[in-house]
Amino acid sequence: MPSFDSHTKFSLAKAALEIKVGISMPMDESIMGITFLNTVPAAEIALDKARAQGMAPNVTFTLFYRGTTCTGLEGTTSTLELINVDKVDVIFGPMCNSAALITGPALVYFDKPSFLWGPSPTSDYDDSDNYPLSSTSVPNTYGFAMRSRAVLSILDRFGWRDIAFVYTTSKTDVDCIYFAQEIEAAIADVQSQVTLVLKSRLDEASFNQTLDAIRVRSRIVITCFDTPADTRNFIVNAYAKGMINEEYVYITADLRRFSGGQWNSENEDIINKAMSYFLIIATISEEYTDNAHQQFQTDFLLRVQQAPFNCSNCTEISPFAYFLYDAATYFMTLLDKNLQKSTDGYKSGTQIMESCSYTGTGLTGEIIMTTNCTRQPTFFLKGNDINGDEVLFATIKIELPNVVRTQFILLFGFRLLYLSRISYKAPGIPDFNTFIPHYNDEATAMWATRGGVRPLNEPICGFENTRCVSYAIWYGTGGGAFGLVIIIAVLIVACTWRRITDGSSMKLMIQDEADGETRTNETVASRIPKFDRARREIAPNIRKCSDTVNFQKKKAESHRSLQSGFESNTSTTVDVNLRTSGYTPYLYHNELVLAKQHSPLHRLTKSHIRFMTQNYPTTHR
Repeated sequence: MPSFDSHTKFSLAKAALEIKVGISMPMDESIMGITFLNTVPAAEIALDKARAQGMAPNVTFTLFYRGTTCTGLEGTTSTLELINVDKVDVIFGPMCNSAALITGPALVYFDKPSFLWGPSPTSDYDDSDNYPLSSTSVPNTYGFAMRSRAVLSILDRFGWRDIAFVYTTSKTDVDCIYFAQEIEAAIADVQSQVTLVLKSRLDEASFNQTLDAIRVRSRIVITCFDTPADTRNFIVNAYAKGMINEEYVYITADLRRFSGGQWNSENEDIINKAMSYFLIIATISEEYTDNAHQQFQTDFLLRVQQAPFNCSNCTEISPFAYFLYDAATYFMTLLDKNLQKSTDGYKSGTQIMESCSYTGTGLTGEIIMTTNCTRQPTFFLKGNDINGDEVLFATIKIELPNVVRTQFILLFGFRLLYLSRISYKAPGIPDFNTFIPHYNDEATAMWATRGGVRPLNEPICGFENTRCVSYAIWYGTGGGAFGLVIIIAVLIVACTWRRITDGSSMKLMIQDEADGETRTNETVASRIPKFDRARREIAPNIRKCSDTVNFQKKKAESHRSLQSGFESNTSTTVDVNLRTSGYTPYLYHNELVLAKQHSPLHRLTKSHIRFMTQNYPTTHR
């Protein structure tokens, strides 16, 4: 990689009029994958192409590059040097948002226009009072307006309400720190059912604790990672926790620089699997200009080999090179319009920005610039299909009202508070988000890797899987109670049936139709097992009863022999309280028998008559 001084000058072909262009960005470090070599050649390509199309034909462009790191102090310093030392007429940058927030108001004093193309411009630039000369070709990503609003549109579309937000940051962070500050404000500004149940900054020590907290609170996770290593650590740790599956949805920024072969690690399979569960909110859609993209890539790799870049082995193109290209093209459009009015029109930033409304198509898709010189936000929802290829699911367009917002900036390490009036909405433009799907069947297009089922906001069994356990307990208890009732009912029926059966076999008396003789309904004692047991139990009493009867008979006979003509009635007695023992005595052919007491049988059934007919034939009729 060639080395550059803090100041580098390069001129395009000579012409009658010279316009100095300054580019402020770090030349000594990589920020979110953005480097000097994989981005800046795009500006030169755009200026050359615009000239070839007849824009500003009599102008010579001289390019100046300054910058070393991405701190607010260094970015501000390099921008002021471009203005005061190099005397530039226009600035592309600063690339880092922390410096752009500081230099934006200062540009009004110098009357120099600034075209921002770096990552994460905030909603501050919609404030035309404080930033009248700052234009953004990258959609503002935060606040009421931008990427947060796009996230909320996705959540509302799919019925997701409980979300977690996790992020990483560092001293060179130009993205996540601002996203983290404004995601809560965006939820508060929009009338939504969304609840931010967890917000956490991740580091090595907090990965496990944060993932455990997510698992019991949410299945929809919004992520923002400062470096590829942070993304990698998150995915690997989430996989180890069992959180890379159909239940979880991860919504993140453009991941192209984080995935695929660039990982080059033993966790490649895990990363590829995890990509199926990520939804990507991108600011670039290649569907508009596929041929233009291919031509740009060819031109870029040729230009980077030339001075001042001199890189013969460069093969990488940053996604933000496309935004820089569109920013330079937009500048050339405004410049050409002003030069047609006055040859000195390029000297005044105010004059250039007077009529900055613009609609066109660039490498980053459809470009709609508002009267505030900021790009109307359009985002693209992407994801992987069942073959692992990245596909476009939907386009999200956002139009916003005027609001007054509390804003924060970082200035030399201090967090400052100020009020910013966002005047984004042009007269007559309604306040709405437009979610434009690019599929006919959501199940097969978006959720093919999940079995065709849209993930739920909350699992059926609850975040902690306690709901299904409760259901199991209730079902088990109810089933056990029902089974117990069935058992009791069976026992009752069985006992009742046995009682009826016993009663039918223990009939006390029947009257013989022939001689009126009374006899027991019992066949004999041997036919009634229960009677046998009872007979054995009171056998001593029966013998006692029998002895008493014999004694009384002998006594009566002796008495008749002594007194002729006297007639005496004999009596039989039983010396036992049989009724209290549950038995009743009867005489059968002058023999004493016992029958067990039972409830009266009120009605003879057919089964009773059949039993008596079979066992007691009517021989005395």
